[in-house]
Amino acid sequence: IFAMDTVISGWQTDTANVLRWIGEQAEFSGRPIVLYGHSLGGLIALCHKDPDKRIAARIVFAPVVDAVGNLRTTILGPDLWQKSFRGEPIANFYGKAFSLQPQFVQDLAENRYDPLRDAESLTTPILIVHGTADVAVPIEGSHVLFERYQGPKEMKVLEIDHVAAGQHGPWIASIVEWLDRTFPTV
Repeated sequence: IFAMDTVISGWQTDTANVLRWIGEQAEFSGRPIVLYGHSLGGLIALCHKDPDKRIAARIVFAPVVDAVGNLRTTILGPDLWQKSFRGEPIANFYGKAFSLQPQFVQDLAENRYDPLRDAESLTTPILIVHGTADVAVPIEGSHVLFERYQGPKEMKVLEIDHVAAGQHGPWIASIVEWLDRTFPTV
C-alpha cells in the first residue's frame, strides 16, 4: 500500500479533505488548526494552500524543502531516481525495505514542489524542529526555511536524528512548550 499511496499530490488532496472534514465538525469549531508534518509531511504542511485562512500555525520536523534534490542525491540516489523517472518501480532504498511506484518520482519532477517559495507567502506562526544528527534531510534546508519564512517563527535544533530515535522526550517537549506559548488559552 505504501508504494501505491506515496505521491505528494495525493497527500495534498488527503490534507485538504481532512481539513474540510474538520471544518464540518462542531466540536472543532473555534479551535486553532495546526498543520504538522515530518520530512515529506513537512513539505505538505508548507505547500498547503489555505485560501480560507483555517490554518492557525504550522509545525515542521526535519522538513524536506528541496524534494527533488534531496531524493535524487540522498534518499534514492541518482541511479534509483533515474530508474523510477523512466517508469520502473524501485525498492530497498536508503537501507530500508521500502518500495515506490514510479508515479512518486514523476509527480515530484512534474510538479516541482517548492516549500521555500511557498514559505515566503506564509504568515501564520511556525515551529521548525530539526536534528543535528539528521543524515536523511540536511538541516541547512531548515535554516533557509527559517530565514525566508515571513510569519512569527521559531527554530529548535536538537541533538536527534531524522526520526528522533530514542529521543522523543526533547522533541515532544519542544512542540508542547511552543504550542502552550502560541495558544495559551486553548
